[in-house]
Amino acid sequence: MMSDIHGHTHNNYGDNINLDKNYLFKALLLTLSFMVIEIIVAFVTGSLTILSDAGHMFTDTLALGLSWYSIKLSSKKANNTFSYGYHRAQIIAALLNGITLFILSIYIIIEAIIKIQNPVELDGSILIWVGGAGFIVNLLGLYFITKASYNNINIRSALYHVLSDMFGSLAAVIAGCIIIYTQWMLIDPILSILISILFIRITWKLLTESLSILMETAPSDIDYQKLENDIKNVNSKIIDLHHIHIWSINKSKKFITLHIKVKDSSENDLIITSLEKILHNNFHIEHSTIQIENELCNNKAC
Repeated sequence: MMSDIHGHTHNNYGDNINLDKNYLFKALLLTLSFMVIEIIVAFVTGSLTILSDAGHMFTDTLALGLSWYSIKLSSKKANNTFSYGYHRAQIIAALLNGITLFILSIYIIIEAIIKIQNPVELDGSILIWVGGAGFIVNLLGLYFITKASYNNINIRSALYHVLSDMFGSLAAVIAGCIIIYTQWMLIDPILSILISILFIRITWKLLTESLSILMETAPSDIDYQKLENDIKNVNSKIIDLHHIHIWSINKSKKFITLHIKVKDSSENDLIITSLEKILHNNFHIEHSTIQIENELCNNKAC
């Protein structure tokens, strides 16, 4: 007997997607506008510092744009080709954002080491003004992003990009103040290295989490042994369970397939209902496919 269980407690999922998309779009528009202003000012004044900061804003704009588009794509309905829908578009976006932030952090460390070996003169006042403006813009962008769903790995990938740039802007302000009062030019690359190391560590966790979902590993918050015990304790007629497969297509949508063997079929409907409740309440699994076997499964393929 095969029974499909499809519990749906996320009735506001579509609303959440629209809210996330709107908040990200506001952050994207803000970052893009400031980047354009910085590029114009950089060409008018000839400031490489401002142009460099515009480059950082450009990477933030790309990250926010990718996250926003993936949310828009993931809201499309499932079809015959994409039977699970487009939810993993957000996981792919998170992975790409993680890769770019990881590479950018390594690049900043390399550039900082070069500057330590070959110090350059920096204008502390320009660092303060550019860093201060960037910090305010990133803080506003951060405000919009934190309004969205933090549990969404795609949102977090965009958040890390903005946070990285915000910390960089704050470091520029601190470095500018120290340079004005001490003329110690090495403070700028030293702070850059420290911030980059921090975000390499954060980004690594993001990358492993994204790859874990794409590789269809069992969700880390599922206690496999507890799940087996809870299922066996649902009904005394359950004598065995096997072929358990658990995976997710994003952080919130979990799936499970399993076979259970029962003494007889007299309470199959009750068992299915009870299992649905257990899987939903204890493990937040909304989509289940359960095959009930009334005889010993000797066939390895069954």
